[in-house]
Amino acid sequence: MAQPPPPPQPKMEMPPNALMPEAFLKECLQQPVKVKLSDESMYRGALVAVDHRLHIVLKDATEFSPAGVQLAAYPECFVRGNNVVSIAVE
Repeated sequence: MAQPPPPPQPKMEMPPNALMPEAFLKECLQQPVKVKLSDESMYRGALVAVDHRLHIVLKDATEFSPAGVQLAAYPECFVRGNNVVSIAVE
């Protein structure tokens, strides 16, 4: 016997002035950001580029351990989007 289909989900509508993450981040180019990764490490630097998968390029980036210890500094670095947990504009 076949199962009945699940009930329809309510549609979520975005407010007309809402920005998608990529669009918002493109407005923040050249601004300092803090990027937290899934391994709990963090990068700080100026946002140079972002794409639809939230791959990020940072300029003058600093890498921090999960404990907050500075690990390295890079003139430019690439952060793969699937590792990103959060991005904060500073």
